[in-house]
Amino acid sequence: DLNNTKEKCPRVQRLARVSGVDERSVALFVAEFEAMRQSTQRIAEGEDPDKVNAEIGSSNRAQRRAMKKAEKKKKSART
Repeated sequence: DLNNTKEKCPRVQRLARVSGVDERSVALFVAEFEAMRQSTQRIAEGEDPDKVNAEIGSSNRAQRRAMKKAEKKKKSART
């Protein structure tokens, strides 16, 4: 949670203290790093890079669900 780093994120607190950057920036960086790591793993496993990037690019949960639902509809229409 980017708004509440004081209670839950000792790693973020430590990195912010050592680097001299505010906790929110560190938490954002860590979240972006994890997203990039996950996308790289998925692409390495053979998933379509465009699909992976589209899913990761939409940080809104409702958007991701709508994309997934539309994809299922598209697949079921083909068969």
